[in-house]
Amino acid sequence: MNEELNRLITKIQNEKNNLLRNEIIEKYTPFIIKTASKVLGKYIEVENDEELSIALLAFNESINKYCEEKGSFISFSSLVIESRIKDYLRKLNKIESDNDETIELIEDKCQVENEVSLNDELERYKKVLKTYGIDFEILADKNPVHKNTRCKGFYLVNEMKSNKLLVDLIKMKKKLPITNISKQYKISKRVLKYSKQYILSLLIVYIYEFDELRDYIEYIGGDCDE
Repeated sequence: MNEELNRLITKIQNEKNNLLRNEIIEKYTPFIIKTASKVLGKYIEVENDEELSIALLAFNESINKYCEEKGSFISFSSLVIESRIKDYLRKLNKIESDNDETIELIEDKCQVENEVSLNDELERYKKVLKTYGIDFEILADKNPVHKNTRCKGFYLVNEMKSNKLLVDLIKMKKKLPITNISKQYKISKRVLKYSKQYILSLLIVYIYEFDELRDYIEYIGGDCDE
């Protein structure tokens, strides 16, 4: 079973197979929750967006960094999840900031050097969001409740991200040009105004090339194909 999973992870890396990536993440979500819960000392509730998101992102990161010749993917992904959750707790001053052997083990895997950690990327993302007037800590409360609305936003971002003129305008104005987007993409202003922070927060990931977060967004977006 472990050998088959190792092979599938390598297949994802070689073929950039996001559909298979999504299937693996969904299948192993209970494992992800269990691993993170062990570090947190409590069971992660699915409704807890931040802790669960960090764990899911860490599992996705482990898919990107895994090398088959280094052993079991499950063992490696456990180390990555544990390390990222500890990073999160350390930020909250809930654990000591002594040397972390787990982090050292992860950095040894496949001789990963000078890579921006997921935690660093999240911190940079939060800073960029602030320049657009978006508070990361309350962003989840601003996300559309209905799947259909979220998916419309996801599809719109996929269209907008390659529109250089629009992207440049957004970067200059630090907000969505609602009227422009409404006319160009045939979407009502009401929908855009309701989902503007959600749409902008997704688009920022692409504009500023937050690679780890992009992979997670595309995993979440895979749910829109169902």
